[in-house]
Amino acid sequence: AGAGRSVEVVGFDWDWSGIIGGMESVKVEVEKVASALRDASLADLVKELESRLGIVPPEQKKTAPSVKKIVLVGPPGCGKGTQAPVLKEKYGLCILATGDMLRGAVASGSELGLQAKKVMEEGKLVSDEIVVGLIKDNIGSDDCKNGFILDGFPRTVPQAEKLDSMLDDQKLGPVSSVL
Repeated sequence: AGAGRSVEVVGFDWDWSGIIGGMESVKVEVEKVASALRDASLADLVKELESRLGIVPPEQKKTAPSVKKIVLVGPPGCGKGTQAPVLKEKYGLCILATGDMLRGAVASGSELGLQAKKVMEEGKLVSDEIVVGLIKDNIGSDDCKNGFILDGFPRTVPQAEKLDSMLDDQKLGPVSSVL
């Protein structure tokens, strides 16, 4: 079947002129791309490929600061509060215990502290968003420049996901260790 002819294939009537015309336009585009590729340097081709694949070259990567991010998990009385000071001393980390952070925020009268105070006075649990906000505020302090130890948070998968998201937003990388 040539251009301008119709062919019936398994009950379908094909108009080859449209298909051949479409193939011609594809051929023209392929020739344009081939010409551009011939004129491009290898470095330019690699940069374009990296860009299209979302790959960031090593020299452009923003590396996360080399800080330790330790999460202590376990039931009450298992020794988290005993081990945290040992890790703090050994690695120069700050300890972020949720209860202490909440009490400190309420005492300071900060916005998060006032939100937490209202919830606690109603006898409810403080939201994950408030706790993650407190962690975010605290990890930026000079005491936490080498990293931090979380004692008492996260306790649930959704809390862990919120923590991961916040660390990612702050470009701190993932949690270093869970003990």
